[in-house]
Amino acid sequence: MSDPSQKMNPMSLASEDSQQPEQQQGIVRQQQQQHPHQALFDSIPQNGLKCDILFLVIKNRIKEEPEYVKRLRVVFQFNMLKNNQPAATWTCDTKSCIEGDIYKGPPKPGCKADCILTVDDDDWVKIMVGKLNPQRAFMMSKFKIKGNIMLLQKLYALWFELRRKGKTPEIDLIQEIMVEEQLMPGLKSEAMAIEIVQRIVKMPHLAETIDANIQLNILKDTKLMTKYLIGMHPGKKPEFRRLYNALLSNEERKQLSQKLQRSTEATVAPKADIIFTIEDDDLVLVIYGIYKVNTAIETGRLKVEGKFELVDQARALFEQPPIMANL
Repeated sequence: MSDPSQKMNPMSLASEDSQQPEQQQGIVRQQQQQHPHQALFDSIPQNGLKCDILFLVIKNRIKEEPEYVKRLRVVFQFNMLKNNQPAATWTCDTKSCIEGDIYKGPPKPGCKADCILTVDDDDWVKIMVGKLNPQRAFMMSKFKIKGNIMLLQKLYALWFELRRKGKTPEIDLIQEIMVEEQLMPGLKSEAMAIEIVQRIVKMPHLAETIDANIQLNILKDTKLMTKYLIGMHPGKKPEFRRLYNALLSNEERKQLSQKLQRSTEATVAPKADIIFTIEDDDLVLVIYGIYKVNTAIETGRLKVEGKFELVDQARALFEQPPIMANL
């Protein structure tokens, strides 16, 4: 016979059963608390596609150039490829949207594309930064067009007019990274670096208040993934470059360095005056103002080496309203 003392108390069973939903809810609440900014993280391009970054730059640029938007009322659909596989679709609409709009995805309901371009991610970036002639690219079958090809020619004509007039300085700063290297999938700081570049070019007063070479080291789960150098000095052209890319082997880094040094525009990277080291996610929170620079330093999220007195200058670059807020 079983020992009566070993029998379970029905009341205790009921009590345990009633606690299970509460425990499950507690686990859910704990998981939610672990990622309070997940929606922000998910909104940031991090799939390694260059077009996602460049379209956001162009989107911000056309908002400031309404006269150019008026000259071309059309809907473009860009089908982007990566390794010959569909990777993303973007729409540029200057017809149904008076001020012009660029968004990820096919044209919205009721809006039909006048011209559809299918092109590789790398090739399209090369075209847009002026490293690949559009006509030559078409002759080489670098892209396919469906619809009115003349509209695409008008688009490129307007874009390169903007480029010639110096209205796209952010492209000049990022083209080395965008053309010569691959972006790192899963790294949000790639988009945040472009956010910093846009602050540099759209907030010229920063160049007059910051006099330093700032190195930014990005970690992912404590592993060093990339290094950026931001050079800002009063009276001089700002500089932005990547110093290290974890995706490249030592030999690839050497070859890339030699290639850049052969370029007439390339110079030896200056020595950093101050070095910031931060985790990828934490950089997003600093850029979006969720963490202030001083708070990030005090809590150990942001480590500083070099001339600590330059922190106040560098803080002016990080603590600005986000330009790419609507990702």
